[in-house]
Amino acid sequence: MSNDKLIQATSSPSIASCDYYVNVKNFGALGDGIKDDTLAIKNAIDSISIGTIFFPPGTYVVKPLKSNDLQAITMKSNLRILGSGVGITTLKFANSARNNCAVVGIFGGNNVTISSLTIDGNKQRTSSKYDIIGEGIEFNGGTKRFWITDVHIKNTLGEGIDIDQSYDGSINNIVIEDCQGNGLHISTYDPNSERINVSNITIRNCAHGRKSVSTRTAAVVLRGGHLNITNINISDSDRGFHIDGEGMIYLKPIKIVNANVENTTRQAVFMRESAPVTYFTNSSFDGGSDSYSVRAYSEIHFDHCNFSKASVIPACVSIEANATHSSFNHCSFKGGSPSLSIRADGTKITHSTFLNFPKYSLYLREAKNLNITGNIMMANQVSHGVYFQKIDHSAFSLNNFNQATLFIIDSSFNHSNLITNNIFKKLDGTIDRSLNVYEHNFIGGFVQ
Repeated sequence: MSNDKLIQATSSPSIASCDYYVNVKNFGALGDGIKDDTLAIKNAIDSISIGTIFFPPGTYVVKPLKSNDLQAITMKSNLRILGSGVGITTLKFANSARNNCAVVGIFGGNNVTISSLTIDGNKQRTSSKYDIIGEGIEFNGGTKRFWITDVHIKNTLGEGIDIDQSYDGSINNIVIEDCQGNGLHISTYDPNSERINVSNITIRNCAHGRKSVSTRTAAVVLRGGHLNITNINISDSDRGFHIDGEGMIYLKPIKIVNANVENTTRQAVFMRESAPVTYFTNSSFDGGSDSYSVRAYSEIHFDHCNFSKASVIPACVSIEANATHSSFNHCSFKGGSPSLSIRADGTKITHSTFLNFPKYSLYLREAKNLNITGNIMMANQVSHGVYFQKIDHSAFSLNNFNQATLFIIDSSFNHSNLITNNIFKKLDGTIDRSLNVYEHNFIGGFVQ
């Protein structure tokens, strides 16, 4: 389901489209993949205060010129770096480049653009492993109004793209792969900042090679809020999404549409307690090989999403106690034991389907004010449908249990709950009232 199609720029962009336009080859850059072109590129950048730095087809070898340089190519405000197309123009770290800096970027500044090229971090040059340094692109220190478009980033020691304390930007039509660090990292601290929009992103095989497996290790790390993400495919990475807001205040929501996460080592989605409210729509999550598919400690909402997990243990999705008022609407769950574990007050599960769960579809414990309505639980063998433990003031109604699922209620079940109009069926489709283990706790259950 990955989208590898990147828009190619024309090989010679219109000079008339900008007031100032310089070609790096006019300053001595060769783009032959051998000569160090860093100084020539720097001279081209220094020659204008506003405009476009154009890279004709070729591979441009770069490295930091000074020991304190944060990037090999340091941009400035009102500058556009434009290549001739993905796979046609490449910025590549030299074999002698030190490890702790980015290929290209800026600290502070306004109105910067990087487009139509490939960035190669050349991680093969060293056996070292780094946490977050050694990025492909780095916008840091309050950079405002930035655009990253039609770019392929690969082989970085650190993160593919690092957006830290920077705002009002757009990241579009990007492939990030084979990065030791996180694929995409975005941190926003200013509650009054403009939204960052991310779209059409593919991230593969990232975040496996960090020095230590920290909590912030994932294909996509989001810290802070006010983000829109649309059409993102993640595969073969340590985690899919890591979301938190530690140390931040007044966080605005994150909205993610059309996400596909598969074949992660750990969670497809992990949310810490400090995370902003996050909304996923029309998304699919194939769970970690040795962990949950989704584990959330903060409020999260899923609409028309699919969850699956090949292994039985642990749960496919786990909503922990601090993730109050979370919701699942028109979702599909497959696998895990249980498929969905809920410990958060006020959770809503509506019009969703649970398939092929080996034991429980829902495991509800130590929570109140739950609303579980209009769901279908369909097992491929005799299985427990729902397990209650210390549940109060909750509603469970109009749910359909198929293929002889059992309804188990813990002895601590509270009579403040309303359980009504649920249907239990045998394998042949007939209603079976005997599956109501504690019928005295029901009001009008098993109505056709």
